[in-house]
Amino acid sequence: IESIDGGQREAALALGYRVKDETGEHVGLVVQADDEACAALGETDEARDAALLAEVRRLCAEGLADYKVPRKIQVRHDPFELTSTMKVRRAVYAGSLDELA
Repeated sequence: IESIDGGQREAALALGYRVKDETGEHVGLVVQADDEACAALGETDEARDAALLAEVRRLCAEGLADYKVPRKIQVRHDPFELTSTMKVRRAVYAGSLDELA
């Protein structure tokens, strides 16, 4: 996601994650929020995160097939770790959404 309604800028990383006692992987999404752009969404961090999650869920539901819609979405406020070619270092975030405990 490069931008969403209102010109807010976010970056997102789609990942597969595992759930205990289930086979296969589910679709998850890690969203890097632009704190300055999201300031208008709410008074507190929790309100801004909730508004951002609602907007991301709405956009995913509108634009993706049901099996592609992320079941789990995590909001990050710090930038993604990048490689020297400015790509997200996916290996760092692999397993961050797993529910194996």
